[in-house]
Amino acid sequence: MKARKMSDLKETKVNSINNERLSWIDFARGLGIFLVVFGHLSLPYPSPFFETRTFNTMLVSSFHMPLFFFISGLCFSAKRKPVEFVKAKARTLLVPWLFFTVIWIAFKCALGLKDGALDFEFFKNTVLAFLLQKRQYAIWYLTAVFLLEICFYAVLKLCREKTVAVWVVTFLILAAGIIYKKRVGINLYWELDIVPFAAPFFALGYYLKRFKGFKIKKKLPAFILAAALFVLGQGINCFNCKLFEPHFVSMFNNEYSNYLLFYLSALCGVFATVIISRLLENHFSYIKYVGKNSLVFFGTHQMLFILLERVLNGFSLSAAQLTLIWLAEFVLSFVVLTPINELLTKTKLKIFLGKKNTRN
Repeated sequence: MKARKMSDLKETKVNSINNERLSWIDFARGLGIFLVVFGHLSLPYPSPFFETRTFNTMLVSSFHMPLFFFISGLCFSAKRKPVEFVKAKARTLLVPWLFFTVIWIAFKCALGLKDGALDFEFFKNTVLAFLLQKRQYAIWYLTAVFLLEICFYAVLKLCREKTVAVWVVTFLILAAGIIYKKRVGINLYWELDIVPFAAPFFALGYYLKRFKGFKIKKKLPAFILAAALFVLGQGINCFNCKLFEPHFVSMFNNEYSNYLLFYLSALCGVFATVIISRLLENHFSYIKYVGKNSLVFFGTHQMLFILLERVLNGFSLSAAQLTLIWLAEFVLSFVVLTPINELLTKTKLKIFLGKKNTRN
């Protein structure tokens, strides 16, 4: 009887941790947003391995999107019935995606005006491009993770949540993705072709969720470990990009050079971020704020960058001047988007972000 009570207590504790919103996860997601925005800066420093890629893009692309898929796995639950599950995911992922899609279509059409008129063919192609969602700016992640969560839910149910069976199917899905990429290689709608490559990160997050309440007792060794993992990950990434075609890594482009090196590099970056987030979760509250409200920052920051690029096209500037301007734009993007986020999250408009309006 006593053993049973202890078992129930342990299970309750695990369930409590699984259901609790942990601040380090918000911190990690916030760091991820900062990395996404930093990676989109058009800094005048090309990658040493691929000239059309910037150095900052090469730096973050090795692990920043794997980090988001890993976090999604950490927060994933398959307790709902199938219809309820799909409805919930449609509300929290597809509603925001559609909201940002409408904003992006309006933005692109406004930029495409010629003499105050909008070409119908341009409008039609823009609408189709965003609705079919084949690599359209940062919001590609929303459709990709929606399909991934539906897929993983189905795998869990078909495998009756048996861990070994789930991992076997996950790697079979990855193998199918590699074969498709090698033999066909056509980008699929709603980023379906990216799903197999994101699945291992998602599955890993899901199976590590019982440990997400972990604590770090010795901070200095943990900082050293995080730094070592980050340096190791970047070293593996540089090695990967130098030796293997197409000489860059990008989940957005579904390019990984060498698959094994990509996963090793990404996991180093992911776990370095996890450790840093656990260590610093009680500091830098704005990073947690961005993590809790990631959708607005994620979905719209590139609009500001596009506008800045249009302005800069008319000037001849040095690398130092461009660097200062883009770093200022990095800061400005958060300054501008924070009040916009407040407007959307603190009013009834939050339904467009997939949140429910609560009645007083």
